Amino acid sequence: MASSILRVFCIAALLLTSHCKWHQPPPADTLVVGLASLPKTLDPRYATDANGQRIGSLIFSSLVKSGPNLEPIADAAESWSYDQRVYTFQLRPGLAFHNGDPLTKDDILYSFSEYQKPSSPFAPILSVIDRVEAEYGEGKYFVRLYLKEFAAPFLKDLSVVKLLSKKITEAAGKDFYKAPIGTGVFRFSKQEPNNIYLTRYENYFGSKSQSKNILFKIIKDSNTRFQKVYKGQIDIVQGDIPYSKVKVFKRSDQFDVIIEPGLSTTYLLFNLKDPIFKDVKVRRAIHSAIHRRDIIKYSLEELADPATSIISPVSPFFDHNLRSENMTSTEISEVFSKLRSAKVVLKTSNQMEAIEHGKIIAHQLRKAGLSLEQQSYEWGTYYEDVRTGKFQMAIMKWVGVQDPDIYRISLHSKMTPPGRNRGYYSNPQFDQLVEAAYRESNFEKRKKLYKKIQEIAYKDLPTDPLWYEKQVAIVHKRVKNYSLPVSGDFRSLATAYKEDDGK
Repeated sequence: MASSILRVFCIAALLLTSHCKWHQPPPADTLVVGLASLPKTLDPRYATDANGQRIGSLIFSSLVKSGPNLEPIADAAESWSYDQRVYTFQLRPGLAFHNGDPLTKDDILYSFSEYQKPSSPFAPILSVIDRVEAEYGEGKYFVRLYLKEFAAPFLKDLSVVKLLSKKITEAAGKDFYKAPIGTGVFRFSKQEPNNIYLTRYENYFGSKSQSKNILFKIIKDSNTRFQKVYKGQIDIVQGDIPYSKVKVFKRSDQFDVIIEPGLSTTYLLFNLKDPIFKDVKVRRAIHSAIHRRDIIKYSLEELADPATSIISPVSPFFDHNLRSENMTSTEISEVFSKLRSAKVVLKTSNQMEAIEHGKIIAHQLRKAGLSLEQQSYEWGTYYEDVRTGKFQMAIMKWVGVQDPDIYRISLHSKMTPPGRNRGYYSNPQFDQLVEAAYRESNFEKRKKLYKKIQEIAYKDLPTDPLWYEKQVAIVHKRVKNYSLPVSGDFRSLATAYKEDDGK
């Protein structure tokens, strides 16, 4: 009897301890950040997803980085100049990697050579570089980049090139992502299946991080993620809370809800090689039949704005005067009536949000007279179908677009797969304009070129812009000095801290 009572007591104590542990707040010296997905890799040479690049920018530094208004600002380079197709960057002296090794000339040259390899996803944006010179030591601290031609977006694009240790990277080989070492504000500590730990780098060349540690917790299920944030087990979640849940946090006095304009554009991608969608009248009818404001009001909780361009209104190149050439309901019906015997398929990924948006758009198009089927696939299969042209219509999203050169990258006739013009759009006048804008150094002249470019794209509709999603961050009140950057990156994690953190 006594042993049974003791056993029950022990089980109860264990459950109570587990319950307390479940509800206890995160450690005071650690910012806990909730993410919906693991970064595909922490090797910056191959990180093309948002989380991979954002975490990578905390571990690694570049010559320059994106500023608060998307302008290039100093990072490892203190200053730079441009003359006769040559960029000269003056580097900060004393730069060192997280293991204590000093930065060398060989490291700099190695870093650029890695990103210029044909296998690098970033090779195309660095193809404009003719050669690289560098010195680092004995009073000489510079990098000199000789360009084949001037390229307007080059300085912004340069932020993808991270400084790598040649010795460490080569020794690690394909396993470098498992223990990445850079010169950034945080150093990599360890990774578990659903946790990534970073620790403050005490010898960082700039302002040291306010928080000692960051723990990125990957919680794939959106409801579980919501519960953990609401129960106080997560300090910050940036963009990974369903819009339908935002109002719950607004009603609580335990959280700050920060809403800012963003750089993400959701759009319909048309396959112009398909006999149906090569007809601009069909694309125009679909554009006219979609009621964006209804989707924004009822599905996106008013946390988006109707889109007219690939680039968002945050960009100084955005044309605020773009107006849609909508068809009347009669004109839409006439176009769709000719497609009654045709098979039309709208593809989406199998993410809950994408499926829901697909259902709404499909319903609106059916109501307007277009018979179509919606098909949803696991992301890898879906992306491969889009990449290889196995689609008619697909819901896609551009994330973090900072430069209007995205028009050249995604719609120039020479950028068809394996490039990003996956709809096979071709317009000689458009090609000439985006090429001219790419080479234009004068801001006002470049802006005029992009005004015309946006007008043509909105008239031809090779893609149909749907909406611009706003950025939403849910931040527990115990977190101080956090802000939400326009770029959506994680830079504010270096300035944020908890009020009871001794630092």
